[in-house]
Amino acid sequence: MRTPILAPVDTSAPHESPEIDWSRQSLLFGADLDVRSAAAMVGERLEIDLLERTSESFGVGFHGDDATGGAVSVSENRSPVGVERLDNVESERPAEPTAVYVHSTGMADAIVLALTGPPFRLHSQDAHPSVETQLAHAAWRRLLPQLRAQGWEVELTCATAPVQLEGRVPTGETFYYRCRWQTCSLDMCVSGDSPDWEGEVDVDGGEFAASWLEPDEAVRILLQLHAQWRSETS
Repeated sequence: MRTPILAPVDTSAPHESPEIDWSRQSLLFGADLDVRSAAAMVGERLEIDLLERTSESFGVGFHGDDATGGAVSVSENRSPVGVERLDNVESERPAEPTAVYVHSTGMADAIVLALTGPPFRLHSQDAHPSVETQLAHAAWRRLLPQLRAQGWEVELTCATAPVQLEGRVPTGETFYYRCRWQTCSLDMCVSGDSPDWEGEVDVDGGEFAASWLEPDEAVRILLQLHAQWRSETS
């Protein structure tokens, strides 16, 4: 048997915010033009070649790469047919008839400058990976060593949709922790592969609150369920 956990992981302790890397970014514009006219203007202003592709689901679109390898797409602004919504939220789409999306570009400032003003409108500008993703990765780099220092053998096997941790608790039993939709669940296996104990906690905040749970809250609920298991099986 392993040594029981000595102290809780303090997920509420203050910590420094990591520096966000803005060297690559993702941009979303709307264009008050039809897709072919908008694509011609984007190609001219950015000095890139955009190739036309047409699909039944997405309609007419144009795609190419900028000088830094960023993916540039100009497409009809319509919901694709037969494509399931992701687990987070509806993707933000501009109201204009054409959408211009630039993914993981290293020349964001130049592109924003080139496409500023009618017929284009900038709707979002985010780091790539996104600020939210970078903050989550930094939080896991802080939290997982804290758990391991307390005797947990733990691996993050999925970061979002679902949030998923697996391994062994400090007393040696295997666990499987999963947060998806509105629920976080912990399965404990004392012997064999089938759970000998299962616990759940519902998360406030909407249909997908657990799927996109912040790391500190995910660990707090994990420790809460682990304490519940110890109490009920001691």
